[in-house]
Amino acid sequence: MPKNRVQSNIYTPINNDEIEALYILQKESLILNNIRIWNKNDIESLMQKDNVSAYILQNNNINASYIIFSDLAHECEILSLGTIEKMRGNGFASELLEYFIDKNIENSEKEIFLEVEENNDKAIDLYKKFSFEKVGVRKKYYSNNLNALIMKRS
Repeated sequence: MPKNRVQSNIYTPINNDEIEALYILQKESLILNNIRIWNKNDIESLMQKDNVSAYILQNNNINASYIIFSDLAHECEILSLGTIEKMRGNGFASELLEYFIDKNIENSEKEIFLEVEENNDKAIDLYKKFSFEKVGVRKKYYSNNLNALIMKRS
């Protein structure tokens, strides 16, 4: 079993009272990759939308990983997925992505889309493990002028 790992993880659906935890998770997960993070107001606005939801994965009472997604009638979009640095390498993002798919997608006709920075090889490998394939490119999408790969789960 990887470091920092215990048998049970708790998946907590996010409600408006937990926005601060989600903001901190996103900030700590993405800051190392120089990806623009949403500020707390952005997250509050996003989470107030009827079609946006999120989960936090906890391990040893530490908020380790999160996923934010939109859920529409025929498709879902993963808006953000991350794991804090000290908890990386434990399979939490995989576990949370599997949970998301099982809870929201399996046995439905929904497609899942996401965008990922073209040089984020670890994330791309993770998505490929879950049958995501590149279906397009958004040129100079990120503030660092890198392209975003558009991926779809087949």
